[in-house]
Amino acid sequence: MLSPRAWHRAAAVIVLIVAGGCGALGGTDRAASPTRGVSMSLDIRKPDQQIYELFRVTDAGRMEYGGGMRAFNGSTSWSTELSRAEIDEFLSLLAASGWCDSRPEDDDASSIRCRIEVVCEGGRHSFTVRGEPESVVRMRAFLDPIARRRLDPELDRLPEASERREMTRGMERAGGSGAQTPAATEDGSGAPPGSAGSSEGPSSTPAGKP
Repeated sequence: MLSPRAWHRAAAVIVLIVAGGCGALGGTDRAASPTRGVSMSLDIRKPDQQIYELFRVTDAGRMEYGGGMRAFNGSTSWSTELSRAEIDEFLSLLAASGWCDSRPEDDDASSIRCRIEVVCEGGRHSFTVRGEPESVVRMRAFLDPIARRRLDPELDRLPEASERREMTRGMERAGGSGAQTPAATEDGSGAPPGSAGSSEGPSSTPAGKP
């Protein structure tokens, strides 16, 4: 039977083994992650304009987006998988932003608030910034077009601009030119030019002339 001191030593060894195993597991996860374990959350709030946006890039290589009340409540409603090129650009922008090392400067006169959370190779960092610094503008400019892909299904159901133009031209050809027979298009009489009831006819000839 082990003494209390021996039990304490055994427990300490078990803790070290578990901690080492967790460290090794974390390293494996980081190596397998498309972003090398890096993730980011960018929460932009513009109360004066009632604009709320939440962008997230996960360590699984996905981008999540929430707007309006969802973003206000800290949740997202749409996600997509990022391409290798998009992930590389994201990592480049994040490195240039300096968010893994320092906090952006505040604009005390601004009502905008940006909540930034990043997990970098050096650890986790989070801060709330007054205003919209250039690093936020650049990151949003990169993420916003990706977030707009959520609208593609709706846009795909709409006719293309060229198709709409052709449809309009086809209707004009079928109905004739409204500029030539305004009476026919406005009152439905269909009277041809020169006949009674037409906007073009004897009444348009000046008095006293044949």
